[in-house]
Amino acid sequence: MQFVRKILTAFVVFVMLSATASFAVADSTAPNASDATQDDDLVTVRVGLVPVLIYSPLFIAEVKGYFADEGIQIEVLNVAGGSEPLAPLARGELDVVFGGAGAGLFNYAARNIDIEDDPQFRIITNAHTENPPLSTPIVVSAERFESGELTSIADLEGGRVSINAAGAATEWWLVKALEQGGLTTDDIELVAVGFPDVAAALNSEAEDRIDAAMLGEPVAAAAEAQGLVVRLSDDFLENFQSTFVYASNEFVTDNRDVALGFTRALLRAYRDLQNTDTWSEPEVVEYLSEATFGYSEDLLDFYAFPYFPANGEINVEDLETLQGYYLGQGQLAYEDLLDVNELIDFTIVEDALEEIGMYEEDDE
Repeated sequence: MQFVRKILTAFVVFVMLSATASFAVADSTAPNASDATQDDDLVTVRVGLVPVLIYSPLFIAEVKGYFADEGIQIEVLNVAGGSEPLAPLARGELDVVFGGAGAGLFNYAARNIDIEDDPQFRIITNAHTENPPLSTPIVVSAERFESGELTSIADLEGGRVSINAAGAATEWWLVKALEQGGLTTDDIELVAVGFPDVAAALNSEAEDRIDAAMLGEPVAAAAEAQGLVVRLSDDFLENFQSTFVYASNEFVTDNRDVALGFTRALLRAYRDLQNTDTWSEPEVVEYLSEATFGYSEDLLDFYAFPYFPANGEINVEDLETLQGYYLGQGQLAYEDLLDVNELIDFTIVEDALEEIGMYEEDDE
């Protein structure tokens, strides 16, 4: 139990730090992030991400040597979430960013991108897809669940429910979760609480405590292992995609061969993860325990592992759904919907698959 608390504390510290800056220097705690002995024969790709479980295929591709096979070494830079990494990506300070499709993405695109002449960044492949059991469930206090006070979604009517940030894709998660109890966001008070603060906010004795929260991995597993939270529902979404891999325009045009190699390596990691035993391989556990601020062999039975489409498919309809929702909520600074197809370079995945072939379910 003491070890679990140390994990959660480390993650809290990270999020507090990353939330204060939109762009961070290379993080020395991430493996190979700022290695002074980098191989001059390899091309360095600078990758920005929040080091959480849904972006772990990057680290798996690194530890398994898939990037090295493509003549690539990665430089991992921890960044704040939301649309914050898009500005350094557009400026050429990053080559690739892993991130969600929140309201900030669409507002940034509408303000800064001349799609026809210079898109500045493009979506080149998927990141994770939510399938039950969801890696971002809705949780409640274990104590209040066991007392019978909060045992169903319907019990949340009139309560305070949190997402991690205003305009984040987790708001759509919450909408779908509330539907299971016949509720809408009009039936609750929606507040923003960072993932690391959720367990304390759920178990607070203060009047302004929260009653439920969206909580992502690996924080969900750590809190559950400590007996602080219960997953109230983890099956309210199926085959829904909200995180993607973004690349700068310069990277996909001037360094296309590198972009293709990067994508091939990432897809190989996605394919490894079709077999969930990959998560418990000793080399993977050791690497992720350093790279993701919370991964632990002791918590393997608690994780709800994210799913990664093995052929890098980009679900346009899900992007359109999210944009339409944010527009309806008044969170977008424009009225005419963007054509999300114009934000995507479909050819990167298509050409990568030409080299490594399509993945079929019976490949395993």
